[in-house]
Amino acid sequence: GLFKFANTGTLFLDEIGDLSEHMQVKLLRALQEKEIKPLGSNKTFKINVRIIAATNKNLLDEVQKGNFRDDLYYRINVVEIKLPNLSERKEDIPLLVQFFIDRYNKELNRNVKGVDNEVMKAFMNYEWKGNLRELENMIERAVLLCDCEIIELGQLPPYIQPDDKNHSYEPILNLNDALQNYERLHISNILEETGWNRKKTAELLGIDTSTLYRKMLKLNITE
Repeated sequence: GLFKFANTGTLFLDEIGDLSEHMQVKLLRALQEKEIKPLGSNKTFKINVRIIAATNKNLLDEVQKGNFRDDLYYRINVVEIKLPNLSERKEDIPLLVQFFIDRYNKELNRNVKGVDNEVMKAFMNYEWKGNLRELENMIERAVLLCDCEIIELGQLPPYIQPDDKNHSYEPILNLNDALQNYERLHISNILEETGWNRKKTAELLGIDTSTLYRKMLKLNITE
């Protein structure tokens, strides 16, 4: 369907390195024969589509491992552009942070102006193994949780916050933080018991599913 829609234009295929073997065969056939047969149809349609593909994997390595077809690799690898990882171009982080803040201000109807110096320092020291998507997801979360105009460390996940090497004792939590820790632990335990079935977990907790999702996001609960 996408090929037919993009006919005489450009089709962007993201994460092409994750295509199943079956889909690789179908894509190769479409590119070689320049025709497609839509699902449920007996007719074939000629197509003229420019392909732009992206992946975070080394496709040549995937070919050698047998995970990606070599004929498809050489078919799509006409012009290759390698983008460095975010950890290799940290000078871009301030601009990207502001870009994502502006985007999610519009989507979430918020009015966040920026991040404080400690947050930016944490961003610059972080390795960003999840690359640009990890930064975007982190900014979305922070904008959603931020109740003022400047994002602070408290709106970031604990794993990105710097450790205080000068203190070996456990800090005394205020009541709100202690309650959040208990709530995080309790919800996590119920999720484990239900096999991460969100609907069942919400029923056991006596809340609706949307409330559960908001709490999971706020408390940084992930599977």
